[in-house]
Amino acid sequence: NAFNNMAITNYQAKMAALSAQLEKTGAALTTFGTTMSALGTKILTAISPLLAFEAYAAKVGVSFEKAMDTVQATSQASSTDMEKLTEKAKEMGENTSKSAIDAAQGLNYMALAGWKTEEMLTGIEPILKASVAYNADLGTTSDLATDSLSALGLTAKDLGHYLDIVSNAQSNSNTTGTALMEAYVEVGGTFKNLNTTLEE
Repeated sequence: NAFNNMAITNYQAKMAALSAQLEKTGAALTTFGTTMSALGTKILTAISPLLAFEAYAAKVGVSFEKAMDTVQATSQASSTDMEKLTEKAKEMGENTSKSAIDAAQGLNYMALAGWKTEEMLTGIEPILKASVAYNADLGTTSDLATDSLSALGLTAKDLGHYLDIVSNAQSNSNTTGTALMEAYVEVGGTFKNLNTTLEE
């Protein structure tokens, strides 16, 4: 009987020790779990902007590719010319306040006007600068510039001088560059027949 009591006491002591050890282990696991949860939250917080940017970049990349596909379809440019146009659009997106997608849309309006690759490559930057000066989007500015040039009987080589005149008119009168180009689209043929210089 004494032996049984001793065995039971030893068993109880071992069980108590085991229970205490399990409590410590459980507490440690809880702490570890809390720490890992907090770490996971911190990691998620840290990488969320990166994931969002990656998703944004992917979306922008797809949109840019679609915009350049439209340029290719409109202009029927060769693959070599498309490489040049794509690089130019990206350059405009990197070095100006406009995006590469904006530049692609501007190029498309030039293609719609029948401009060749070299004309588009040299014309996109002046039109981009004009869009900033006129506080207008690049597509609209490109559309109006190409259409009004055509209505006035001018060509792509006249673009720089023409945009300078429009910008000067905006600075010195109660009009905007886009409004003036819209007017030229409507009455360019009549204006051309008057045999008056653009400066006048």
